[in-house]
Amino acid sequence: MYNGHKEFWLLGGQGSENYMTKGRSTTLEERIEITSYCIANGKDYGTTIEKYGVSY
Repeated sequence: MYNGHKEFWLLGGQGSENYMTKGRSTTLEERIEITSYCIANGKDYGTTIEKYGVSY
């Protein structure tokens, strides 16, 4: 599904959302900050995506 560019769904605590198509462009510095936040919070991808407005 991922390589075929089909919708990819992650299950979060509040139901399912499409995290592959929602997002914005980021700088290298932003990516480092976002990744650090995600790791520090137990790899909680859903929260990280919501906080920073990026895609998976």
